[in-house]
Amino acid sequence: MMCIQKLWIFVFSFFVLFLGNEVAFANGAFHKRPYSVKFIDEMSAHHEGGIKMAEMAIAKAYHSKLKHMAQMMKKDQQEELMKLQEWRRRWYSSSPEYTYNGAEMDMSKLERLSGLEFDIAFLDSMIMHHPGAIFLGNEAAVRSERSAIRNLGKRIAKAQETELNEMRALRDRWAID
Repeated sequence: MMCIQKLWIFVFSFFVLFLGNEVAFANGAFHKRPYSVKFIDEMSAHHEGGIKMAEMAIAKAYHSKLKHMAQMMKKDQQEELMKLQEWRRRWYSSSPEYTYNGAEMDMSKLERLSGLEFDIAFLDSMIMHHPGAIFLGNEAAVRSERSAIRNLGKRIAKAQETELNEMRALRDRWAID
């Protein structure tokens, strides 16, 4: 029992020691990385999930307004994703990739739904999904060592906040219908 407590103290101390530093474990070793690598990898994964959901809404949405919104989300996020991937290759190609599991979404429920039920479930999912990008964008706006990433973070946070408010309004209106 004492061994387990010591192990937990060691693990906790290790993470506290590295708090604020971006550390990756790859090839059996820890590597310190710039914050921007973490942002690029997390936002890329987040956008990939959002694009998949938008594609589903483009194909299945009952309301044309939601189809149009999904088309715009897909377009914007694809453009941002291409920019992030370009920066990753240009600036951080030798840095280990950060694995971000937060972008994983269960889309099986959405696949089974249709009509208004699909629209409301899609909005519910995206309403839960968008705050992640808002958080990441705001964090990048403050923490990134690169002005291009700080600026993109601000734009992403603002755009996703606007979309989030619009989705909440649509969800409230359509849930009553």
